[in-house]
Amino acid sequence: MDDVVAVLTCDKSSPSGWGNCKMSTIERTRSQLRVLVAEDNPVNQLFAARLIEKQGHIAHVVANGQLAMDAMLNEDFDVVLMDIGMPVKDGYEAVQQLREWEEVIGCHIPVIAVTGNTSAEDRERCRARGMDDFVAKPVRASELAAALDRVFHESVCEFPVVRSSDRSDTASRIYAGGDFSAALRRLNGDENFLKQLAQLFLDTVPGQLQLLKMAVAECNGQLTADLAHSIKGSVRHFFAGSAYDASQRLEFVAHAQNNLAMEKTFEELEVEIQRLRSELLDRFPALH
Repeated sequence: MDDVVAVLTCDKSSPSGWGNCKMSTIERTRSQLRVLVAEDNPVNQLFAARLIEKQGHIAHVVANGQLAMDAMLNEDFDVVLMDIGMPVKDGYEAVQQLREWEEVIGCHIPVIAVTGNTSAEDRERCRARGMDDFVAKPVRASELAAALDRVFHESVCEFPVVRSSDRSDTASRIYAGGDFSAALRRLNGDENFLKQLAQLFLDTVPGQLQLLKMAVAECNGQLTADLAHSIKGSVRHFFAGSAYDASQRLEFVAHAQNNLAMEKTFEELEVEIQRLRSELLDRFPALH
């Protein structure tokens, strides 16, 4: 059944980029929603875009908060799916800038925060920074659909409470490598989707490991933590428990600037990533 959605359209031909903003009510099906996805991890980008497309929407992906702002200046979007931790400009900074502009011109674009931090404090921080709703990583199709429904049909969204037990599927604690049966269950049995995620992971992780190795050698704790966090986000799609744990430990010791622990944990992570790569190549020989 079609929804009648009130949306704000802006004349972006003005010198400021945001011109005369007006309210227009248009009849559209849910499949017509244009969703801007701001996410820096390539594997997460593909995953989020496919979830959105499978729900009948149109996804446009950018890699950081600044690019998200640039996209909103030049194109019309119905809603933004905003990762919190991104380079150049993070999700909080991007939304703060967006809301400041909206106060001047009278527009409002719904923003759904996406983060692996699920405490009550994190949810309230998202709300205080101007987010309209909240979904926790790893994003589930049902939770994304519910958030999209809330931002268009509720005047005030109640951010969902996420219990740690709800995210117990983040990484397998049974398999040292990947648990592809669990990964497929989360993808509703879509083997081709899993293969696409695997291809992107295999293409990007060698470069990430090389940068990570340099960051560890240079004792650059912040860069090490950022790269470990990104790898953690990738391996969770394959339910690779040991690789997930190693990347999480590396992120923790890097934030603590424990250089000796960074070196040791990086070596452990390399072993686990190689294990996962081998398992993915065994499952998908065509990816060699």
